[in-house]
Amino acid sequence: MIGNPQTGPDSLYTVIKFPHLITEGKIAKLVLLQPAFGSPIADRVQSMENGKLFSFAKKHFGDDLSKFLTAPVLTMFSEGLAGLTQPERFSLSERLYYVRTASSLLPLNAIFLVPYQMLRAQCETDGITCTADQRLPGIGTDLTDRETISADHWDLFAASPKADTPPSYRKAFTRALLRTVFER
Repeated sequence: MIGNPQTGPDSLYTVIKFPHLITEGKIAKLVLLQPAFGSPIADRVQSMENGKLFSFAKKHFGDDLSKFLTAPVLTMFSEGLAGLTQPERFSLSERLYYVRTASSLLPLNAIFLVPYQMLRAQCETDGITCTADQRLPGIGTDLTDRETISADHWDLFAASPKADTPPSYRKAFTRALLRTVFER
């Protein structure tokens, strides 16, 4: 199962709540592409009511920012993981993979310029999330542990006009990802 920034954390939380999906082999591997375990953008926007950043956040996150606030999201995952038995946690950790990205070079998609400018002073970012927040510590394998992939928040999974990358880039990435995951 491969999840994008929004569906990845939802998929992982489902597996945490129903660990038999992994332990019984119903899900062989869970790969999370740029998972957003909270967002500093949502954290900052929570108290704003107007401006470019607020407009961006409303468009990207929708009306309910609460599921993107970093502290509650991390608490929810910590509590869920704490409820797993040791064998369940081990089984999940063996089958969970993260792919993290950061965009250090411009051009990046114009929709990310405002949040990118805001975040780049505090962290390596893909334009929406901090790269360090694209994984949960202590569980799973980071496929990009030595070096993050240079891509913005949509480059690996979205088509034009959202992504600035050609379809051949995403196709090559997907093939390499599947080869890497299933060789393990």
